[in-house]
Amino acid sequence: MLFASGEVIESKLKKDIAERVSVFEPNDIYRMVSELPVDHFMTTNYDNTLFKVLGEKPIKSQNKQEQTYSIRRHYTLIDGQQYWPIHGNAESPRSIMLGFDQYCGALSKVESYVKGGYEMPEIGRMTSITKRLEDGIDKALSWIDLFFCSDVHIIGQGLDYAEMDLWWILNKRRRIKQKGEKLIQNHIIYYPVESISEDKRQLLKGFDVEINELKDYAGGYPNNYRKQLKNMRERIVREDLAHGAAARLHDVRGERSNVPREARDFTERRI
Repeated sequence: MLFASGEVIESKLKKDIAERVSVFEPNDIYRMVSELPVDHFMTTNYDNTLFKVLGEKPIKSQNKQEQTYSIRRHYTLIDGQQYWPIHGNAESPRSIMLGFDQYCGALSKVESYVKGGYEMPEIGRMTSITKRLEDGIDKALSWIDLFFCSDVHIIGQGLDYAEMDLWWILNKRRRIKQKGEKLIQNHIIYYPVESISEDKRQLLKGFDVEINELKDYAGGYPNNYRKQLKNMRERIVREDLAHGAAARLHDVRGERSNVPREARDFTERRI
């Protein structure tokens, strides 16, 4: 009889997943996503299907220092856009997030990053997100920063309750806002492509997440996805124009916004 340890089985499973998802090819929806006027793309997918479209643009740099977690893992394209595989990706099978051990470990990293104490290479021990917001965040060092200082547009992500890191961030962000401090002025907008339960709807609203729902979802997943992408693009363009006008007004008055507007962001699931 042959026996294998849990770590060996997990390693083989992750390699198998990486091989299976690496053959996925992008469709028209991925191309629509890649054309969104955003600075950052975040994905919980393990495959690199979206990156295959984005990768048509030359890669300027990449940060793959992490082996198991993906707090800082990202790629920077030549035009400045950044791609964050926040739950790992097939290119590094060990980073693929599976099981309670890795999910809980990742959540611990997220908590350390937000509350302060996370060790960042070349920077050292990080201060809390609150202190960094007070000082002004002019560059995202992790995808986590984007949930506190940049508008985040979420589509295709079912927001299952197992996504504990995302729910923890939404909860922490809301708690900071409840203290009455005006440090957080960004918006998080969710564009469901399938109907959601009333319980989840109320929970998201309680966490200060705006929900952009369709009148009906009879059109099916792909068509609903296209409709919501259209809604997302229209909102981003509309708010970009509004922010541009506000920025010009601040320049005239000599004022400085409390929240650095560095990105519009996006999270997606397998299409």
